This record gives sequence, structure tokens and C-alpha cells, in this order.
Amino acid sequence: MGVVGGMVARQAGGERNPERLRFGAALMLVITYGITVGGLLLPIGSPPNLIGRELLETETGEPITFLEWFLMALPIVVVMFVAVVLIVTMLNRPEVKKVQGVEEHVAEERRKLGALTRGEKNTPGCWRSHCSAGSCPGSSGSSRATTPTPTHRSARPRTRASSRSSPRPPSSSCRSTGSGASLRSTETRPRGSTGARSCSAIVVPIAISIAAASDLNPTIPALAAIFGANYGFMLPVSTPPNAIVYSSGLLPITRMIKAGAVFDVIGAVLCVIGVIAMANVVGLA
Repeated sequence: MGVVGGMVARQAGGERNPERLRFGAALMLVITYGITVGGLLLPIGSPPNLIGRELLETETGEPITFLEWFLMALPIVVVMFVAVVLIVTMLNRPEVKKVQGVEEHVAEERRKLGALTRGEKNTPGCWRSHCSAGSCPGSSGSSRATTPTPTHRSARPRTRASSRSSPRPPSSSCRSTGSGASLRSTETRPRGSTGARSCSAIVVPIAISIAAASDLNPTIPALAAIFGANYGFMLPVSTPPNAIVYSSGLLPITRMIKAGAVFDVIGAVLCVIGVIAMANVVGLA
């Protein structure tokens, strides 16, 4: 940012302080929001995904594979990322349309890095192998057993199709178990956890309890709650990327609040619509 911001300041002909450029604010917002949006793509992409997925699998007794999660989240992530780029650029129009010299600077830095090491070449392969193993039928992509023991159901694993017709436990029972699982998940985390983690640990059991009390399949409400817990854009404390970017001093909080309020609304609507549509397509409903 320091190098590119200096280039923009020299070429803009106006503001000379890189820390006060609209270009800098737009770049910081796209970075932090892009990280938040992309974290939804995989079950291991963010803490809310891990926590919410664990709670949902424990309640329903049905694992969610990497492939199912990926296919369900992909359309939401693509649409949200396009919206991030377009709306952030509209709200923070850069001082110049094209920054001269960036290509040369990037090429020079890459030349200094040299060729990829063996460890760097092996890393993408390990990641692909892990995702492929988690995408296999019957694999939830976690280190524990592929079929968790249902808390309120019979020990026999049930299919998603039969979960709708099977009798539901009392709502008070679901509520107490959801709260207990939430407390257990928060006890294992260090103090000072972000709001997204707490939101996932608290809201997902509530969504499951409401669905159980209404005799509905809890998968779609719980997944919508998990996805929504990821998408906190408005405040520096909403997500770790927001906090890191804000601490750089290059992004005024007013710009983050203005852009974040827009994306909070878009994210909430998109998560609900996307989960309902894709869960039926993938077969999680």
C-alpha cells in the first residue's frame, strides 16, 4: 500500500498524503471484505463455519462434506465479491483510473523472490488433497468420525429425507442442548474471541431450536445463521480482517461504517436466498 499509494499520490496531482487517498480506503476495504467473503467458501475458511457446522452435524447426525459446502457457498461468494468490488469503488472513487508503474514494480518484486521452493510447490498439492478427501461421499472433512452421534435422535444414522418425518424432540430439550454445545464450544476458545465466533455459537443453536419446535428441517435455518455470522462488515470489531485493516491507520472508520452498512444488508439477503436455493440443489434440504 505504501508503494502503490505513493504512486497514486504523485499521479493524482491533488492530495499528496497516501493515508488520505480514496484509493487507499478502497484498496483496504476490498482486501478486508474480500477475505471475509472468501472465508465462506470452505468449512475451514472461518471460525463461524467450524463452530456452526459442528453444532449442526451434532444435532442432525448428518455430516456436510467439503464438496456440498463448496457448491452451496460458491454462488453466494461470487455474487458477493462482485458486489464488493463494484460498490466499494463507487463509494470511494480512486483519484486515478490507472496507476502507472504497478506492473513493473510487481514484476521486479517477483524477480527478487526467485523460483518456488519445494515446500511452496507442495503446499497447493496438500490443500487439493485435503479438499478432495473431504469431498468424498461419507466424509465430512474432519478428523472425527464421519457420522456423529445424534444428541436427541436414536443412535441409528438417519437420512435427510427421513429427518422431516421423524418426530422432533421437545423445544426445551433442543434449547438446552444447543446452549450446552454453545457453552462447550466457547469454553475451548481463548478469551477475546471476535463477534463472529460468538454469533455463530449463540445464533445457530437458537435457529436449530426454533426449527425443531416448528417441526422443520433445521439444516437451512442453521446454515443461513452460519453464513450470516461470517458477514460482519460495518465495524472494526466485526471480523479479524476488519480489525487488522483498521489498525493500519489507512482507513477512516466512517468509510468502513458507510460501506459496511450496505454490505450487511446485501449479505443478509443474499445468505438467506442463496442458502434456500443452493441447499435444495445440493441436496442438504
